[in-house]
Amino acid sequence: MKPIVLQAQMKDLLAYLKLCGDLNKNNLIEINKKVLKILTEVTENFDKIK
Repeated sequence: MKPIVLQAQMKDLLAYLKLCGDLNKNNLIEINKKVLKILTEVTENFDKIK
């Protein structure tokens, strides 16, 4: 993954956090999905570096 992709994913997450307002169950699930996607990409990159 290129750094620009990670930056775009982070911007998307931050925009969603600002937009969602209250943290109900559905919003927390969506936030979790976005964070897991970012973590998966970072982990794959670490594996490629090894």
